[in-house]
Amino acid sequence: MSKNKSKDAAISGAERRAHERFALAVQAAVTIPQHPTRDFGVCEFSETGMFLAFIGAQLNRQSLEKNGIQAGSELKVTFSVPVGGRKSTCDLDATIVRMTDHGIGVAFLPERPEQLLALIDAFAAANHAKGQSVG
Repeated sequence: MSKNKSKDAAISGAERRAHERFALAVQAAVTIPQHPTRDFGVCEFSETGMFLAFIGAQLNRQSLEKNGIQAGSELKVTFSVPVGGRKSTCDLDATIVRMTDHGIGVAFLPERPEQLLALIDAFAAANHAKGQSVG
């Protein structure tokens, strides 16, 4: 391996990401057309997507794949978080871009609602004040 390739391999995922990620521990309702709504755990989110963790033994990569859910499947993610002393609910249309044994990575469709952008602004301000963000 050349020195440049070695150096590139050492770059962490955080350094390659275009948007800052924020840790978030809430439950989200995920609706996929022609399938029942399922609960996932939100692990982190950014302006362009989020990682949703499987909750419970019944929900896993194999169960999704068995039902024809795969990368490219579209879904709606709904979750609520307290922001500025009140609860803010986000309803986001997204596409699955990655499936792992722990959950799914989704990319938001280009039309992101103002609630998401306001949520990101609130998290960015709070995390920068604390010096925290997810790599």
